[in-house]
Order: sequence, then C-alpha cells, then structure tokens
Amino acid sequence: MKVDVPNEIAALPPWVAGYEMGPNDVALMTFAEVDDAMQISSSAILPVDQLGEDFDEAIEQLGKRLYVANGPIAPAAVFVVGHGPNGDMLADRVMDGVRPGLPPESPIIGLHNDGEIVQVRSGDRPWVPVGPPADVSAEMIGMGLPIPSASREMSDRRWQPDPVPGYPSLPATERAGLDAAPPSKRAQVAVELLTDLSNGAVDDVPTTQSRLAALISSDPQNWIQDHVMMTAVSASTPALADELRRLYVQAPPEDRQSIAGPAALAAFAQHETSQPLRAIRPQIEETGPSRNLLPIMDRLANGATPPTEFKGMMQDVHQRLHDNGIPAKRDNAWQQHQSAAPKSEGPSSSAPPQPPASPGPEDLPPSAGPSGSSMT
Repeated sequence: MKVDVPNEIAALPPWVAGYEMGPNDVALMTFAEVDDAMQISSSAILPVDQLGEDFDEAIEQLGKRLYVANGPIAPAAVFVVGHGPNGDMLADRVMDGVRPGLPPESPIIGLHNDGEIVQVRSGDRPWVPVGPPADVSAEMIGMGLPIPSASREMSDRRWQPDPVPGYPSLPATERAGLDAAPPSKRAQVAVELLTDLSNGAVDDVPTTQSRLAALISSDPQNWIQDHVMMTAVSASTPALADELRRLYVQAPPEDRQSIAGPAALAAFAQHETSQPLRAIRPQIEETGPSRNLLPIMDRLANGATPPTEFKGMMQDVHQRLHDNGIPAKRDNAWQQHQSAAPKSEGPSSSAPPQPPASPGPEDLPPSAGPSGSSMT
C-alpha cells in the first residue's frame, strides 16, 4: 500500500498486525519512496507489556533489525505509532530507543492514535494534532487482507486447538496403507488434498482432512511436512495457508504437532505477520515432529527476514531441492529402509542416512539479535 499522510499511516498497524491495537501495542514501520509515494518496507509490532526489564535492549535491537531488513538503502522515514491514552509517552520512549540502531539520515516520526485524534511529532517538536485517523478498510480489504481481530488476545485464539477435534483420526489400518507409499507420492497427494480442501472441491471434508493430517504425520524424516509447508508458503494466494490453520486447530492430538510448524510458517508468509509464530510457538513440543522447523520459526519471529523475502527464499529452496533430486533420494532411502526392516529386530544403526531437505536458519540472512518484538 502507498500512503502519503500521517492519518493514513496511523490507521495501518491493525492491518499490519492482524488485530486492533491496544494501549500496550506500539507499531514501527519503515517506509521507502515508490513512485512519489511512501510504501512500507518493513514493520514490527511491539507488545510492550511483554518486554519487562528487556524493554530498552529490545528496542535498540529492533532498530538495528529494521535497518537490516531495508537492505543497503536507508529508510526514507521511520514511523512509531503509539495507541491509547498513554500512547504518546510510549511512542516517545520507543523513538529514543530505536534511534541508535538506525542511520542518522532516516527521520523518525512519532504518531499517537488514541482512536479519535492522530497526533504527530518529529525531532524536538511537541505533539501536534492532525485530525482523525483515516479509514483505510476498503483499500485493505481490496488488497485481500482479512479484517483485523478485535484484539491481540482474540487474534491469538484463532490458533488455539479446538477442545473437540473437528475431524476423526485416520484408523491405523489406513495409516499403514499410506506408509506403504514412497514419501514423494505421499507429499504429492498431501498437496493435492490441501488444494482440493482450499477450493471446496471435496464432498467429504472430515475424511479428506483425516487423510491429509495422517499424510503430513506419516514421514518421520519430514519431507512431506516440508513439501506441504514450502508449497503453501510460496503459493500465489493465502488459500493453502488458511486451510492449514483450519487443519491444525481442528486436528486430533496425534496429528496436531506435525501440522503446527507448516501452518504457522505459511500464515507468516502469506499474511505478512509474525503473529501466528508468536501464538503457536508455545504449543509446539521441543522434541515433536515440528522440531525441525523451530529454529527457522524463532529466527523469523525475531525479525531475521521480512515475510515477503522469506516467501521468495522458500520458492528458491523448494526449486533447488527438486533440482537436486531430493524427492528421489528420499524415496531411495525409504526403499532401502523398507527392504532392510524385516531383517532387523529393532532400530538399526545401519539404516541409510536421509538426505537433508528441511529449510533451516542457514537459508536466512544473519539476525541482528534477539528481541521480544513481533516482527512483521
């Protein structure tokens, strides 16, 4: 989106974050000049109530990461938007904190949106009212963005698993049938089922969901999980990512952990917000089937890479894996293991090593350091 006036910029944070801003939310947005207008080049939402004693360090590190995220060109402007009755004081504090990490030629402009009036401040000038926040909803919806949730807490609830699964667990006999197919075939079918669900092209939704969840859970070496994730991340629309979220929150417990990582990463890339990463991270078991994706999730949540850049990276990684014949190598290793399995009475140390396939932190640029912020 291109914006030109403070009233419009002050109205953007809910659409950037995916939820309405509360009095403890401060938004930071860097802008670049595009066709004589200002366009967001990177952004972050700071939940200041969660930073505690790390507030000052987190703010300084965030300023450095915003600078890195903009590449070699310094931001044309950096906006800090505070909300609620004390949003001006929070914005002042954040403006002071991010300044050391940003280039001196990038102006930092403070905005205070209390829901009725927008105020603006830069340099040593006092706060000056500039009118009510603009209504940008029509343009945002026209761009395909979902209507923001009522609050940060309400937004996080969208990622809480349903207490009663929305579809049944696939029976063990059918799971065994899935396991008899090579990983590349299972990965292909999983993407086909996910696509059909997202298009509404299935007659029996619960049964299709059960099969898809079982497929994602069926490969302990994670090729199916990774293939589904990279396909959803690099898709041209958020439809696959949205279907993965539904599959996750409705999943039976035995399949939920395998879906968690792909669902969060796909939503991060497609909806351009780290809120799913923050919401789902505490739900992922450190030794569970999504553990291979935890390092990259943590790096992204800490602002290592903007969502759009991550999406492009995953497109490249996915293509490179196919060009390098990783699916066939996975199948060959699986076939060797299948052939050797009846000869062994337990886990064999001679089982062939699996080729690397999972994208990891090495596919991202270096991070500027940890923070409690929600980078988008």
